[in-house]
Amino acid sequence: MYMEKAPLYIDFQINSILKLKDNYKTPQEKAQFISTIIPVLGEIKNKIIRSEYVEMVAQTLGIESDVIKSELKSYDKANIPQVERIVKNVTKNNSVAQKAQKFLLSVFLVPDNHFSFSQLSEMMSDVTFDDEILIIVKSTIDKLICTVNNVKELIEHLYTEFVENPDAQAILPELIEHAQTYKGLSQEEFRNAINETIAKINQCKHVEEVEHIKKMYKRIDDDDPEALKIQIQLRDKIKNKRKKSEMN
Repeated sequence: MYMEKAPLYIDFQINSILKLKDNYKTPQEKAQFISTIIPVLGEIKNKIIRSEYVEMVAQTLGIESDVIKSELKSYDKANIPQVERIVKNVTKNNSVAQKAQKFLLSVFLVPDNHFSFSQLSEMMSDVTFDDEILIIVKSTIDKLICTVNNVKELIEHLYTEFVENPDAQAILPELIEHAQTYKGLSQEEFRNAINETIAKINQCKHVEEVEHIKKMYKRIDDDDPEALKIQIQLRDKIKNKRKKSEMN
């Protein structure tokens, strides 16, 4: 019941990880597997929704839910709230942003898509991709969707385009796997999932910008007129973030 109110993005992350559970056989491997899903569960701040996800994950993995609860408790103690955590750790922010960008690109590879390639491209027209490989993949998709007729052709052409770019080619199986998480969604659910993923990317971008301004402010003397300008920029960005949160 309460899980229905959780962001679809969380569903995608958890389901993508759980699909790999059969690859982990030994106790050590299972412990390593659980450690990959703990940070995702840690992003769920609603206690009731988090509890239901914990039970679902425990049942899927065939383990006691107390094991996951214990790991989550340790994770929460070791980590400050999510937004602050990202601000203090740019690498973590990049990781979250990159994952969201991969999920967003994967919508082009969903079989029996509710939307045309051009509609999908329009939905993400304002999104900025900051990973070099993902930028290449996105620009190549933009070029190909004018000449291909379906997902199968798009995937085949992508592999051909990246035959001399192994890094770009290596990311395609991951995008194809992510695309499977969208199967079975209604058109409205699919659109909401895309919008939530875009919101996640924009959130990471905002946090990165705030961190950049804070670093600039620390390097400027308080008596310097430039310090006031930086302070105003920082205040305005935080204010805009609050407004967007209230609207959502």
